[in-house]
Order: sequence, then structure tokens, then C-alpha cells
Amino acid sequence: MTLSTPHAPALTPYLVDAETLPSPPPIVMEIAKRAESDDVTIPELAALIGKDAPLAAKLVRMSNSSMFNLGREITSIDRALMLLGLKTVKMLAISLSLRTLMPGGTSDVNDGSVTRRRSLVSAVVARNLMERTEREYTDEAFLTGLLSNIGLIAIADRRPDHYDALFVETAWPSAQRQHEVLGFGINVLTAELLDRWGMHPAFATAITHCDVDDLSAITDPKSLTLAKVLRAARAAEELVCGVENDAGTALGRLFALAEADLGMSQDEVQEMLLEVEPVIAETADLLSFDLPCGSDHAMLVTQAMASLQTFTVDMAAAANQNQRQNEQLKAENQALTATSRTDALTGLLNRGAYDEEIARHIAARQRQAFNDHLAILVIDLDRFKSVNDTHGHAAGDAVLRSVAHVLSQQVRTDEIVARFGGEEFVVILPHANENSLFLAGERLRRAIEATIIGIPSGTLQVTASFGGALLLDPARADASEDMFHRADAALYASKQGGRNRVTLG
Repeated sequence: MTLSTPHAPALTPYLVDAETLPSPPPIVMEIAKRAESDDVTIPELAALIGKDAPLAAKLVRMSNSSMFNLGREITSIDRALMLLGLKTVKMLAISLSLRTLMPGGTSDVNDGSVTRRRSLVSAVVARNLMERTEREYTDEAFLTGLLSNIGLIAIADRRPDHYDALFVETAWPSAQRQHEVLGFGINVLTAELLDRWGMHPAFATAITHCDVDDLSAITDPKSLTLAKVLRAARAAEELVCGVENDAGTALGRLFALAEADLGMSQDEVQEMLLEVEPVIAETADLLSFDLPCGSDHAMLVTQAMASLQTFTVDMAAAANQNQRQNEQLKAENQALTATSRTDALTGLLNRGAYDEEIARHIAARQRQAFNDHLAILVIDLDRFKSVNDTHGHAAGDAVLRSVAHVLSQQVRTDEIVARFGGEEFVVILPHANENSLFLAGERLRRAIEATIIGIPSGTLQVTASFGGALLLDPARADASEDMFHRADAALYASKQGGRNRVTLG
């Protein structure tokens, strides 16, 4: 991010002398940097963390918290790195360093504890929401929530008078109050500060957009997912930490966002609010956050629900109408999405959908979300042109539909089959090693060979040649193309070797 936003001139006074701005300790930034390196080893990173004994002890303690529920005790940094992964330990190290960064200020209303409590509520709720829905970026969701109010650091550090002015006669500054005092929103400054810390751009993008209604400007899937989760978490933050009279409004917004963005019911949202209460208290202790006393979440939900029920019948009817419209629009969008991803003749996923799915699987392995194998099988029907030439295109279509049905019935539940084009199919096998890949190819080959296909002029049988390949290096920019190229070359070898066989490349 650069200072090219509409509020850039107003931001400048808070960002001059960047080297003196509050930031995580050098050891933490070094841990974060090394954790992103491709060649870092667990012993090396453990030794680096061990240089800061208090940080190492806190990391081990947090690894054993209910946040992770590992079911076994972690007694060393090496063990934490092995069980949690480098990415998670990096997130924890940054989180543990934030206590010293949270602003103090001189305001009687916010001595820093309010900011810490709000940030922690957002963090724990964001992580819980991510676990319940996407599950892909749980650590990032926690850190995004924890960092979401960090722009107050620069304000308290550079202009304490502005910091205190934000909290005059208010427990928390509204967007309007922020612009009146500062000339910009705190989220913009937070994003700029995170950029200067070298944080991943997804954090800044999510925080910049978490208080806006339209997220269409976000094109990066990770940033979009984090923004959706964070704005729901912000609504929960307002419910738990805001003004009691506004609880009904906050809960209503939380219900609406959770349903529209995350597909959660009101019962699931209420269950989440009760579930996070003890986690917030435990995490506050682990992070050494001294928090002001808060209301019991069960009581908060009850009071907020009562407030919601004071809506007029007309408002409730309008809400129901909007819900029906949203559901109809959602169903239409889902239908359009399904149509755009489906091959009309066979009902399988099409080439575009295959490209999306293989990219998703490779990206998961790049993030180390999965450490197991990934493989593909490329399948081409033997002498298919002669089927069309001899029996007609109607027979050719019947053969393609029949083979598609056989493949769909024979693949495992976690495997994906698509029509790549013409008489060529491709199967994604998320957990296959070399041996199981070959066996899977043989199973599918025999099933196709044994199928009797009805065509307008009678019946016929076909065979298919297979080429398979394993993902060798998910970090390669052309990992997908490389894997397909090797599988396609193996398929060619099967054709050259007599057809109706499986070859691995």
C-alpha cells in the first residue's frame, strides 16, 4: 500500500520517521521472516525462538491452550513447530508481541484495555467463524482480528491529543468521529502500518474493507474471505464490547452478515457467541492482556434478542422479504456458477472447473495446509474417431456420457473427475502416491473396458489409455502445467505401447 489514498495527506504526520514507529520486536520479525523461507528447518527456527526465553515459554503455553485442542501436551518449541506448523507459530509469535504495542493513551475512557478487549474479541470470534465455515485461514483470521485496531498505535504515539480526542464522550469512536478528529478512518492507518511491518497484503486489504458493505473491489480470494469473516467479527465485537442500548442492532447486523457471507444460521451464531466467551478469557491470560470486566455473553444475547423483537411487524415483514430475495438470488447465483463449471454433455466438471480445482489443491500444499501427495490421471478414449465415423456422432455422445458415468461411479469420494475436452478426461487424486495412482488407473481402465454401451445401432465397448503424474514441487510457479505435461507424456507412451494401458510419468 502507498500513500495514494484520498486521505494520504492526513496520514503523513502519523508515519514520518517510520523507523521510530512502534513495531514488533526484531526477534519476532526475524521469526516471521524465517518462517516464510523455503529452506528454513524446524531446528533452525526453534533455535531462533529459543533466543527469547520468555517468548518461547509463552509459545509453548499457548500451543497447549484450548485454541488448538491438540489432545497431547507440547513441551518444546520443536514439538510445537512440528504439530502446529511454521505458519501457525509465526502467527502466535506476532500475537504474543502485541501486548507491548497496544496504546495506553491518557484518556479516562480508554487506557488501552478497551482497545485490547475489542481486538481480542474480534480475533477469537474471527478464528471461530473461520473454523466453522472456510477452515482455510484460521490463523490468519485470528491475527487479522488482533491487528484490526493497531492503527491506534501510531495515533497514540505521534498525537496523544488526537488519540484522547477520539474518546471524548464516547466509549469507542464511530467512523464519523474518526474523520472529524483525524480526517481519515483508523482502518486506513492500520493497513499502512501493517504494510510497513512487511505483513502479507491480505491483512491490510481485509482490514481496509471490513467496515464497508460492498466487497466487490476485492479480487484476491484470501483477502475476500478474511474481510467477510472480519466484518462479522466486528459486529460481534460491537455486541460484546459496545453500548448496551445498541446490542440489538449489533446482533441484527451479526445475524445478517453471518448468513449472507458465511451461510450461518441464527442458532449457530448464538452458539458461537457462547462458545468464544471462555476462549477470550483464556487467550487474554495467555497474551497478558488485562481486560475490563465484560457482560456475561448469555445475558448479552438474551438482551439483544429482546431488543431485536421490538421491531415492528412491517420491519419484520420487510426483513423476511429481503431474506427471500437474498435466498432466491443466492440460488440463482449458485445455479449460474454450477452451469459455468459443468460440461453440458457429460455433467462432469469442465476444463475451467478443473483448472480451478487443481489450483486450489496446489495452493493448499503451498500453504502447508496439506502435506500429503497430489496426483492426476489423464484419460483418452482409444480410436474414438472411428466410433464417430462408423456409428455417427450420436453414438459418440453416448460413449462419452457412458464413460463419464463410469468414471463418476468409480472414483473415490475425495477424487475429482472432469472432462478436459473432446474424448479426454482428467481425474484429480488428492492423496495418491505412485503405487495407489497406478492402481487407481488400472481400476478405472478395467471399468471402462468392461462397460457395454448402448448406441442407436446396438451396443459397443471401448477402451482408454491412461497417463498419470504426481505433484513434485508445489512451490513451482508452473506446478499444475508441469504435472499435466508429465501425465500427458505418459498418456502418449500408453498410446505408443499399444493403448488400453496405464503409464506413469
